[in-house]
Amino acid sequence: LASGTRYRLMAVGSDNRRVSPELAEKIAELVEAGMPLVGQPFGGADGLADRTDAEARVKAAVKRIWQSGHKHVFAEGAPGEALKALGVPPDFQVVGANPPRVFPIRRQVGAESLYLLCSTEDKPVNFTARFHCVAPAVELWNPVTLERQTAPSRSVADGRTEVDIALPERGSVFVMFLNAPTAQSSGGKVQEAGM
Repeated sequence: LASGTRYRLMAVGSDNRRVSPELAEKIAELVEAGMPLVGQPFGGADGLADRTDAEARVKAAVKRIWQSGHKHVFAEGAPGEALKALGVPPDFQVVGANPPRVFPIRRQVGAESLYLLCSTEDKPVNFTARFHCVAPAVELWNPVTLERQTAPSRSVADGRTEVDIALPERGSVFVMFLNAPTAQSSGGKVQEAGM
């Protein structure tokens, strides 16, 4: 994309059974260019005036996507399973048995990475998170109190870092992988919270 955002996989949701012919054809172009995709074939064209032409175009796109033998198209399974089959290691994992429900969002800013981790648990949680990322400095930024602290972290094999994290009930935290520690990383407050 023009913004520099890159994606490893497109997932077609089960609620996207009917699509416009333009969307189906664009996805077919992307798949033919090598974009991995997971999801079931479209069911037909959405509500358009010229149904016959639209249905034919969607069926042709379905054939291009799901019936042309692309090894990077998966009609069954979850996105994580498709990424594993493609040899893409997980970007984020919670380590250990009975992991809490924590969801990540990653953003790359130049050479630095940030993750927003959000817990959906109705209780405080302590866990170890494994990131497919390394950096000279790792910090935890609290989005509520605006405090920053150096993260208890350690490098592990294959370019990964483990970070010990404690979150309150339904809490969240930014995990920052930085080129250098910030001036406030010893528990000080964020001076500019422009995120």
